[in-house]
Amino acid sequence: MSEIDMKVAMAPQFESGQGVVLMARDMPDAALLMVIKTAASFGKPFKVVPPVEGGVMATANAMLDLHAKNDAYTEAELDAAVKRGSAAAAENIAAGQKLYMEDEGSLDRLQNAYAMGWNSQYGTEENQRLWAEFKAARNAG
Repeated sequence: MSEIDMKVAMAPQFESGQGVVLMARDMPDAALLMVIKTAASFGKPFKVVPPVEGGVMATANAMLDLHAKNDAYTEAELDAAVKRGSAAAAENIAAGQKLYMEDEGSLDRLQNAYAMGWNSQYGTEENQRLWAEFKAARNAG
């Protein structure tokens, strides 16, 4: 497949910010560079998945399994994950623990939903107060 054909094939996923680059264990540097440059040319975030044991077919099959799993999540499951993340973060704040941001860039939609809930508490006044106290203590010491 030429670079132009590859870009056309990649366009729908990468233009929507849902692109995934699957690395092969024996992928030449030139091929990897071409794929990464092409993916970056869409100007949207994308994932790079390192090779898994068993080579490129095992990697592709693992990604297909993950896509099937993601497609199977219901809105209720995703909403529940957001609520669990928010509740867990609120409990930490109530215990006096300052929050760090969670990564919402996982390939698993349920993990992302939990992280979104957690991160919804990051900007709360109480968390900002905890961070301000921490920074003041650090600067005073």
